[in-house]
Amino acid sequence: MAKKKILLNAFNMNAVGHINHGLWTHPRDRSAFTGTVAGQVIMEGFLKLKIPCWQRRFITRALALIPALIGVQMLGNGAVGQLLVASQVVLSLQLPFALYPLIRMTSDRSLMGEFANRLPTRLLAWSLFVAISAANLWLVVQTVGLAG
Repeated sequence: MAKKKILLNAFNMNAVGHINHGLWTHPRDRSAFTGTVAGQVIMEGFLKLKIPCWQRRFITRALALIPALIGVQMLGNGAVGQLLVASQVVLSLQLPFALYPLIRMTSDRSLMGEFANRLPTRLLAWSLFVAISAANLWLVVQTVGLAG
């Protein structure tokens, strides 16, 4: 049986990294695991649905693949790069909408108690939020053509 190669990866702290106790992750572990676990938490916790793991994986992967297949079918094989860039632009535009409540809630002492962000962390988080939002605003201005 082949040995699994374990690498130290401080920049990949997803669910797999936490399951493996800290910074240790296997290079073949992918973010699909994180998405599957997130889907499970949402379905079981918020929607009160319990479905088998294989069905949950099928649904989450189908939901990810169907738009990509439609895009390739409509735009052709050469458009895969354009679709990838477009998906990353959409994700970057969505990021501030996820960061704002995250920073607000993790900085709230009444909500987080002793685990609330301290001042240096809050300053860094808000600085990054402003930088990301400014970059996204510039991207929109460039895309729409308002920049001279």
